[in-house]
Amino acid sequence: MIAPPAAHGSTFGVNAHVPSQAIQDQVAAAGIGWVRIDVVWGLIEIHRDTFDWTRYDSLVDDLEARGLRIFATLQGTPQWATSGSEFSGVPTDPDDWREFCYVVAARYRGRIDAWGFWNEPNLDHFWEGTRTQYLDEILLPGIEAVATADPGALLVAPDLAHLSSGDWDDWLAQVVDDAGPLLDVVSHHVYPSNGTAGDVTDKLAEGGSLPWEPPAVREVLDDGGWGDRPFWLTETGVESDAYGQTGQAAFYQNLLGLWFGSARSHDWIDRIFFYEMADPSNDPTLSWGILEAPPGLEPKLAYFAYSDFVATAFVDDADVSTSDLPPFVGSQQFLELSFEIRNTGSTTWTADAGYHLSLAVDDIRWEAEVDPLPEGAPVAPGDTALLGGTLQAPSSLPVQAPRLVTVEARMELAGARKFGSGVRHRLVLTAREPPAVTSQPAPAIAPVNGSARFAVTVADPAATAYQWRRNTVALADDHRNTGAATSVLEISGVGFDSLGDYDCIVTNAAGSIASQPAALTLAGPPIRRPADRIPGELPGLLRRWLEFRRVRPAFAADAAQREAAAPAERSSPAR
Repeated sequence: MIAPPAAHGSTFGVNAHVPSQAIQDQVAAAGIGWVRIDVVWGLIEIHRDTFDWTRYDSLVDDLEARGLRIFATLQGTPQWATSGSEFSGVPTDPDDWREFCYVVAARYRGRIDAWGFWNEPNLDHFWEGTRTQYLDEILLPGIEAVATADPGALLVAPDLAHLSSGDWDDWLAQVVDDAGPLLDVVSHHVYPSNGTAGDVTDKLAEGGSLPWEPPAVREVLDDGGWGDRPFWLTETGVESDAYGQTGQAAFYQNLLGLWFGSARSHDWIDRIFFYEMADPSNDPTLSWGILEAPPGLEPKLAYFAYSDFVATAFVDDADVSTSDLPPFVGSQQFLELSFEIRNTGSTTWTADAGYHLSLAVDDIRWEAEVDPLPEGAPVAPGDTALLGGTLQAPSSLPVQAPRLVTVEARMELAGARKFGSGVRHRLVLTAREPPAVTSQPAPAIAPVNGSARFAVTVADPAATAYQWRRNTVALADDHRNTGAATSVLEISGVGFDSLGDYDCIVTNAAGSIASQPAALTLAGPPIRRPADRIPGELPGLLRRWLEFRRVRPAFAADAAQREAAAPAERSSPAR
């Protein structure tokens, strides 16, 4: 048994945008474990291929130093990348977004716990494109890029606004259908129409009683097959100016009690993020924070209500990890697995109490077994247990097409539901010989306008197809790249837009795998500093972003109240 230092309340989080050190100190002092931050494309890639990492390098360092876990929402189109509006416009070239996702996730690999993909894309204010554009040009390529760059991080989406005017239920159903197999967590935003915790709970769990009224979130998730997989409520809250500090504190106490208290009536929110930590300093009309605006940051009553609940709550939470699941499994292959499970909650686990690791495959022909928790060895909060497990694959014939299956491991309490963050891994069952890279590409260094070369070697070249990528963006032969669909990629005229990580997707009749990435960097001292091209731009960008981002809660609350006052108008009462 491994016993690291005690962690903050891992189930409980808060929205903080791009928080100052003083705000971070207050988060940590409250015992809140998670912080949702805005990782804004337009604040990092100020101009194409010109990155300024200063703000986010410091932010990640500071949050880590305070023991806070990070949920980073990628969002915010820079003006250079869209013909639409800054921050909400559709990228002119979707590969620009894919590459940004890869670059930022690679930079903070292993340091960001969870990545999200846009904020409330079902509202025109935040996303000017269609639902199909969000799925095809933002969510799916973003997931692929981040999963490649930071495979240990959680993938979270879609953070929709719970507004009928935003067709939240249709959006959520399509996201679960199209991207569900690739996601670790479904996330959603629900604000009360009347300032009460009961209204939020009704929207999540009960839904309307009339056929034309919108369904509950739970109904949409169940219809989409999400079942008991992880769900995060990533925005909720009320304003202290509208309901008073006492009313705001009561909302926190009641919602936490309904979902995480000893007499809880519901238990399927795995993580909650209240909106927000502090009121803005530049807009006295907004009062969603549980701290007064800076520089004072005086705690409101809701701050103490949240802190007191976190300090005394008994909640189950866990992180599960393994590195033993391969991309391909052969006919009747037997796998021996090792799982590391950390107790990130506030309860102590024992086998006698019914705590165990659940290991399942979405194909009933597989046999899965996992060791129980050791008898007489309780797993206390902060402790880590190591458990063994096995998988037995069914038989498969070479004439049968490869079959994609999903393996999931997650902690469970007998008689209750699964809880915490688990392992979700997709692998291919096939009797065919899978592709194998026998020699990986090596890093390359080249001067400006110089040349570079990357190569892979595979076990069976005659039966293999190749596709080279830069930062997960597929390459084609052009004036600069030669051999993009062969085992050797030649690059000429190296420039700043050539730099990055190169890998090769190799494919045969069994499926595809990616080689290890190899970096191309410039030789010699840098000939340009990012700041040389952006004097004075950064403060204005951050100010514009915060003004843009903080429009949302007031807008959503007003819209929610309007929708509560009048029945939703729907062309067809589908539910």
